[in-house]
Amino acid sequence: MAAIKAATTWTDSPKLRHVCRLQLNLNSLNLEKKEVPGSKKKFYCLISFDHELQGRTFSKQNDSDGSIDWMAHFHFDGIPDTHYKMTIAVYKHDSGSKDVLVGHVDMPFHDLASTHKDELGKGGKWHALNTGVGRLRLEIKYTVERICPHEVYGELEGYFLQSLARPLEDMGAVAAVYRLIDQVTSAIMKGRCATSLVRFYIGQGRIVPFLKVLNRSHILSTDNPAVVFRGNTMTSKAMDAYMKILCQEYLHKTLEDEVMAIFMTNKSCEVDPSVCKEKGEDLQENWARLREVFVRVCNRIFESALLCPREVIDVFKDLRHHMEVQFPTGETDGLTVISGFIFLRLFSAALQGPHLDPFNLVPDLPDENARRTFTLVSKALQTLANLKEFDTAKRDVLMPLNETFREKFLLDRMKAFLQKVSADREGDQSARAGSQMIDLDTDRELASIHHILIRYKPDFLAQADKLDEASKGALLHLIGILDRIQAAENEMVDESRAKAELSGPLDNKVRKFTWEGMNKVNRRLIAPRSRGISSSASTDTLGSGGGGGGGGGSGGGGLPLKVEDEDMEVFE
Repeated sequence: MAAIKAATTWTDSPKLRHVCRLQLNLNSLNLEKKEVPGSKKKFYCLISFDHELQGRTFSKQNDSDGSIDWMAHFHFDGIPDTHYKMTIAVYKHDSGSKDVLVGHVDMPFHDLASTHKDELGKGGKWHALNTGVGRLRLEIKYTVERICPHEVYGELEGYFLQSLARPLEDMGAVAAVYRLIDQVTSAIMKGRCATSLVRFYIGQGRIVPFLKVLNRSHILSTDNPAVVFRGNTMTSKAMDAYMKILCQEYLHKTLEDEVMAIFMTNKSCEVDPSVCKEKGEDLQENWARLREVFVRVCNRIFESALLCPREVIDVFKDLRHHMEVQFPTGETDGLTVISGFIFLRLFSAALQGPHLDPFNLVPDLPDENARRTFTLVSKALQTLANLKEFDTAKRDVLMPLNETFREKFLLDRMKAFLQKVSADREGDQSARAGSQMIDLDTDRELASIHHILIRYKPDFLAQADKLDEASKGALLHLIGILDRIQAAENEMVDESRAKAELSGPLDNKVRKFTWEGMNKVNRRLIAPRSRGISSSASTDTLGSGGGGGGGGGSGGGGLPLKVEDEDMEVFE
C-alpha cells in the first residue's frame, strides 16, 4: 500500500507546499417519487475534478421507493490546486440506448476546506441534484496539510533517528517521552501521531527498533497480561497502523481468493435456527456450507506463515519474548498478544469489512448473505485466534463449531501458526522483507507530527517536572525543536500572505468551469460503455500513482477507469 508523494501548493511561495486529501463516502441516492422508473433501472455515479474523471461507483438498481445504496468509499490524495471543483454526476443506465444524465452536484474545493472538514462516520448530509429530481447522501473529509521545506525538519528528523541509536535497554528517556505523548493527546490525535511516526520510521528503515521501544515500554508498564495492548494507547495504534501499512500484500495473497468466492457465490450460511425457519432455509445445509468455508479460510491462513513480511516477524518475535519474560507463568500470553494484532487487526477485521479501506478485498459492499457469512467466519476465526472454544454457558449460535475445532485440530494448528510468525527463520528464502519499497513523503509525516505535538506544548510543560532529569531533558529538547519549526513556518506563512496581497484576490486567478462548458474543455466527463471502463475488481480509481491528474484514489465500492477516447460518449 503505497502513499502518493504530492508536491502541490496553494501559494506562490517556493518554500511552502500544501497537500490536499479528500475522503468521500458516497452512500446513497434518493429520487423524487415522480422520477422513480416504472421498472427497476441501474444507476451509477461518476466523480470528476473539473474536466478530469477520477472514479465511479458500481451500477445498482433502485428500490421501489426510489433509493439506491452504494456505500462506496473513495480516497483521493495529493489533489493539485489547479482543480476548482468536484462534480458527482448521476447516470441512469439504459442498455438499449445512451445512458441518461439524471443530475449532478458541484462542490468547489475552497468550500470543502471551510464547510466539510470532517463528516466521516456521521451518516452523511443530503445534497440536492441540480435538476431537482433527487439528492445524494455524502460523507466528506477534506484536509489541507501545510508542509515546510525539508531543511526546516532536519532537527526533528535527527531527534527521532538519534533516539533509536542507543541499546534498547538504555532508552528509558525516549520511552518516557512517548508515554507522555500517549498521556496528554486525545484519542484521534494519538492515532494520527502514531500513524505518522510509523510511516516516518518505515521510510527511514527504522520501524522495527521504534516498535520494539514502544512495545517493551508498554509491556513493562503493566502487571496484568489480560490488559496488555487492550487500551486505546499510542503503542496499540502504532502497531495497528504498522499492520495495515505493511501487510496488505500479505493479506491479499492469503485471503483474496476465498473472500472473492464468498462475495461472488452469495449463498446463505445462516445458522441461527429461528432465522433459518423464518426464511425457509435448510439449517443443516447452511451448517455444512459454513463449516466448509470456515475451514478453507483457516487453511489458507495457516499455510501463509512463510508469506508474512520478515519485519513483522521480527516485531512479533521481540513482542513474544518480552511477554514471556514479564509473565513467565502465562503459557500462551505471548501468542494471544500476537493474535490480537495479526487476527483482530488484520485477518478478522478484513473479513468483517472486506470492502473497506485499507483492506479492499472486494470491490463493493457485499450482499446480505455474503455479509452474514463474513460476520460468522470473522467471529469464529477470532475465537480460534484467542486459543479458545466457544463458551457452552453462553449458548452462542456458533457453539457447534467447537466440534470442528477438535476434528480438524484447529487450536493446535493456530498455536503452530502463531509460533511460526514469531520465531527466527534462518536461511528461509521465502520470508519477505516487508518494506516493499513503500513510497513515503518524509517531510509530510514530520509536518504532521509537528502540528500534532505543538498544540500539546502546554500539557507537556505541565508534566515536565514530574519526569526524571534524563527524560525531562529529552522532552525539553523536543519542545525546543518544535518551537523553532513553528517560528520558521510562521515566517513563511507571513511571506506567502504578503505576496498574495500584492498579486490580488485568489478568486481572480482560479479557472472557472461550468457544466455546459466542460465538454468543450475536455471530453472526459463520460457515461461509460463496456469497453471504456475496466471491470477489474481492484478499487484504485483513475489517477493513482501520483503526478498530474488528481493524485491517487482508492476505496471500496469504486471501479477503476480506463480512458479510451474513441469509446466515450458525453451527455449534457
